[in-house]
Amino acid sequence: FEQQDISEHNELGAQQLKDAYADVAQFIPEQRDNKGYVDIRLLPATDYRERTLQLLEKTIRMLLAEGVSQDKIAILVRTNDIITFIANYLKEQMPEISIVSDEAFRLDASVSVQLLVNALHLLTHPTDALTKAHIIKAYHRDVLGEDATDAEPLLKTINPDKLLPTAFIGNTDKLLMLPLYELVEKLYDIFDLHRLKDQSAYVCAFFDCLAEFTLDNSTGIDDFIETWEENLHKKTIQSDEMNGIRILTIHKSKGLEYEHVLLPFCDWQLNRGDMLWCEPSEAPYDELPVVPIDYSEKNMMGTIYENDYLNEHLQLAVDNLNLLYVAFTRSCKNLFVIGKRKSNKSRSAIIERVLPELQKQLEGTVLNGMEDEHADITFTYGSLSIEKEEQKKPSENVFLQPSAPLPIDIATYGNKTEFRQSNKSREFVETDEEETQQQGYIKMGSVLHHVFSTIRTTDDIE
Repeated sequence: FEQQDISEHNELGAQQLKDAYADVAQFIPEQRDNKGYVDIRLLPATDYRERTLQLLEKTIRMLLAEGVSQDKIAILVRTNDIITFIANYLKEQMPEISIVSDEAFRLDASVSVQLLVNALHLLTHPTDALTKAHIIKAYHRDVLGEDATDAEPLLKTINPDKLLPTAFIGNTDKLLMLPLYELVEKLYDIFDLHRLKDQSAYVCAFFDCLAEFTLDNSTGIDDFIETWEENLHKKTIQSDEMNGIRILTIHKSKGLEYEHVLLPFCDWQLNRGDMLWCEPSEAPYDELPVVPIDYSEKNMMGTIYENDYLNEHLQLAVDNLNLLYVAFTRSCKNLFVIGKRKSNKSRSAIIERVLPELQKQLEGTVLNGMEDEHADITFTYGSLSIEKEEQKKPSENVFLQPSAPLPIDIATYGNKTEFRQSNKSREFVETDEEETQQQGYIKMGSVLHHVFSTIRTTDDIE
């Protein structure tokens, strides 16, 4: 199907694609048990995201109910932002499971970190009512454990400042005089963030980022907030779970294998969304060595950059075909794919075209929903393959004990910053006019003391 699409405008490229996969085939060894399951579902566009998450949750619950351990399940996605989205949903709907992912837990997902950043911003922008409302809501709901709705009517009837700690509102000038790192430590203490025990990993990572920032940059609050909004908020913490459901990108899954693979949101677009650098070959454009062209069929076909488009389109087709192959071949036993039907120029579209052909050529498949455009397209093949694991007796060997995370508590200690100037440094910076009579006496006394200290006998007096 990819070859047919490309051959309409690029016969040479289509032949290259055919040649590239001419010797690719996969066979099942004779001794292999006839086990394994493939489940593909293409959902209508209506409520697609919500239904995908619900179906993902339902599939995980089914596997766990069948006795599958969490570390045998992997969720593969195209991009990192979807990882955070899925992880947050599963944490909310299935708090009993563990999530293992380097990309799942971003700093901006932490209530404590967000409150600290908003508090910093409010110190330098005291009239920002929206930020103040965010702080009040987070402080009363998440830190104090109060019903957030109770604070909403109070915001309209009384001064909102009364809903914030007096140590924060009444000491703005003193707080702004503190160094940035000590200021954030002080804010952590003021807002009682030690109450949130599950936030320690986020807070420690945030303080690490803060310390690194102060080493190489100005320690102004606004400068830090700008850096936070540009990139720091995307930084992630390492998951402290050792045995849990893995969530990772298809790219990172290369070379890995899992017994049960779930592939939600299998509908990423084939076309790239950015520009393509081209070398113009016709005057007057050829006076420029390269030019940036918005990459799209509409913009480039029929222009002097048509060949550039066709070549890039071929490369993208190969890349995405390989990516789909990688995703489909990570599973040892069961594969579950969730995509969108009627999704033009996406991976779901090519899957939707292939399914009827698979049904013709692969015995034992079940395909439903193709005729009704409002229904789910469901494709199943094989039988669910699940092996019940026997409970292993824990080893008594101290070196073979399972890893377990250790909770940590963060404590802050008051430390009044002091500055003391040495006499020598004072003498170095002051002028003669600034020298007081008292300081003159002190200096003269020091000189005389030094002179007298050199007298050992009466012969030294002169």
